[in-house]
Amino acid sequence: MYPKSFLLVCALLFLEVSGSQRTKQQNKPRTKESQATSPTRPRDEKAAACINQIHPDEEEEASFFRKEIPETEKGKCLLACYLEGKGVMSEGKFNSKGAARVATQAFPNSLTKSGQVKHILSHCGTIASRETDKCLLAYKLADCTTMLSDKFKL
Repeated sequence: MYPKSFLLVCALLFLEVSGSQRTKQQNKPRTKESQATSPTRPRDEKAAACINQIHPDEEEEASFFRKEIPETEKGKCLLACYLEGKGVMSEGKFNSKGAARVATQAFPNSLTKSGQVKHILSHCGTIASRETDKCLLAYKLADCTTMLSDKFKL
């Protein structure tokens, strides 16, 4: 699973859990276990709307719910759609105000952790904002925040 701050970047994707999983979608072999666990249907209206809009294949959808960093174009666009729905991105661009709001919500009782998350989001938002393609921006934001979250042990 992703570190908590990446979940923030995904605007609190469905479950708030800790831990790190930098597994990339394409490189993950399909095992009997992964084939047996079909994607959980979205509990979140924004996730459901994005799935209906992007039409990912079964593995892309399952990877999204496993919170893996996407590698396929549809997987990246699914993440971008979800980030836009949660306010971390707006009109295909990083939304620093929306990201700051999400960071504050993640650790309401810890100014230190909340500040670290804001720093990570600001730094990664600057890097990712160089992208003009919203799907690639979402991918770079996810990859950067996951890497820095590991460093900060969030």
